[in-house]
Amino acid sequence: MITDFGLLPAEERHTVRLSIRLSGTLCTPPAGAEGEFARQSAAQLRTATARYPANRVLGELVNEFAAHSPDFAAGWRNHGVRPIPTLRKHMRHVQLDDLDLDCQTLLLPGTDLRLVMYTAEPGSSSAAALARLGTRRA
Repeated sequence: MITDFGLLPAEERHTVRLSIRLSGTLCTPPAGAEGEFARQSAAQLRTATARYPANRVLGELVNEFAAHSPDFAAGWRNHGVRPIPTLRKHMRHVQLDDLDLDCQTLLLPGTDLRLVMYTAEPGSSSAAALARLGTRRA
């Protein structure tokens, strides 16, 4: 939904980095939810740094994201670690145009892996657009 990650160099395959760099160009929150993704990302990174305190790369990510995103920096200073189960996003897709989607991140127990799912409200124009995308790939 975001980009073809296979076309990016390995070090650029990071959704938070892309979100910060492309802020407001690809994916935007609905009114009143500005900064939620950055604050949730800060909470997730804070959890990771607590789990791996000696990991230098995590510290570098914190510094990079905080330097480029006031919302991330605020989330980091807040010391939150509780994930937000669902974020509403407005996305501009190259083939599908504008989509209103719910983004859910599921943590896979016993691993550091996350599964990110984008869903649309049943019956909405966004759900119809996603269904069209599914038939194109079949």
